[in-house]
Amino acid sequence: MSKTPKTEVVKVGNKEYKLQHPGVRWYMENTDNSRDARGVLLVAKYAQNLLDNVVVDPPGLTLDDFDSVSELEELVQKADQFLKS
Repeated sequence: MSKTPKTEVVKVGNKEYKLQHPGVRWYMENTDNSRDARGVLLVAKYAQNLLDNVVVDPPGLTLDDFDSVSELEELVQKADQFLKS
């Protein structure tokens, strides 16, 4: 049985971002793979993985495309909420 990917459009400031859920397994593995040997979350790696695999529009975003840390953090927070819902 094929499932239609879950999507949502979120707004951060005056910009819209389309999110697509890559699956529960991806979420769990990304969280694990974004930690160092001591289990500390590597925030830049985690955020870039969300941009690469969850934010589908606009495509090809990098951490450097954001005007402020707070703008990026808000998008990461919204993507986290989307992935967990």
